[in-house]
Amino acid sequence: MRVIEHPRVAPERRWGAEQYRTLELAGQSAGAIYHLMTAMIVPRPIALISTVGEQGQLNVAPFSFFNGVCSDPPILSVAIIRHPVSAERPDPESRLKDTARNIRRTGEFVVNIAPVSLAAAVETAGKSWPTEQSEAEICGLEALPSLKVAVPRLGNCPIQLECRLERIVEVGQGPTDLVLGRIVEAHAALEVFGDKGRLDVDRILPLSRLSAGSYAGLQESFRFVF
Repeated sequence: MRVIEHPRVAPERRWGAEQYRTLELAGQSAGAIYHLMTAMIVPRPIALISTVGEQGQLNVAPFSFFNGVCSDPPILSVAIIRHPVSAERPDPESRLKDTARNIRRTGEFVVNIAPVSLAAAVETAGKSWPTEQSEAEICGLEALPSLKVAVPRLGNCPIQLECRLERIVEVGQGPTDLVLGRIVEAHAALEVFGDKGRLDVDRILPLSRLSAGSYAGLQESFRFVF
């Protein structure tokens, strides 16, 4: 990790009002606005969520509208956008993603934080697969037993957060399922701890999402000394 002394910070860049383009959102489609949002809200952490399907299969899918909410109690949020309307999915219930449906049914899930080395598996897991198929098997991911929930965690990820459902809030016209989960157990690989026994993000090397199907890794971390 690079340490920067405060007086030597590079001068910030500024733009005049005439150097901006205003992006009018009114009248744009939901898809167009989604692409704008995913290009502007970057980078986004990826929650590689494992759930158990109705037939007992281990479903795995990545979601990047994901973040922490509070620490007392420890709550995280994941926004799961439903499938678009189609002949096969005419109503909101039929447009639920498998992950959201499994969470609604079981009330449990695991958020796995994928490292950069798992990017290909994350991309594959995010494709559309039949409900009865296990993305964990397709991607060759290792299932480990969890301690507090019935859903397995992924041994390919350095961080795993076992969660129980707090509530689901339906947001917008889709609607989007905003999942709030309470972290009931957390796991971290031994090798991602630093010399002082604290988690070291430079060792976790988390994968993040950008726009237009692109990803990013942690190129450099730094902190300030005042």
